Amino acid sequence: MQLSKNCDYQIEPGIFCDKPADWLALSGNAPELWADQGAGNASLASFCSYVHAKAEPRPNLAAAKRVHAEVADMVGSYGPELLDAWQRAIDAYPRPVPYTA
Repeated sequence: MQLSKNCDYQIEPGIFCDKPADWLALSGNAPELWADQGAGNASLASFCSYVHAKAEPRPNLAAAKRVHAEVADMVGSYGPELLDAWQRAIDAYPRPVPYTA
């Protein structure tokens, strides 16, 4: 599990923007990739623009923290960049944060 380097914004169902990512935001809808991993209704998504990041529905903060703990259990010490990005997004909630990997 790692940060997406491309925009996760869906222009229409099943069609993603896919431009290079500049922003991260907590998302209320888990990406398809995580659907079978128990991530619930919160994820960390990547976006090309602040506009796309702000258009994404937000999970509640409790769900974001719960899923962050689940992600930490899944990736352990192999995903420090991902865990750091999750924590930065939680600390800035509900605002997007600059993408850094």
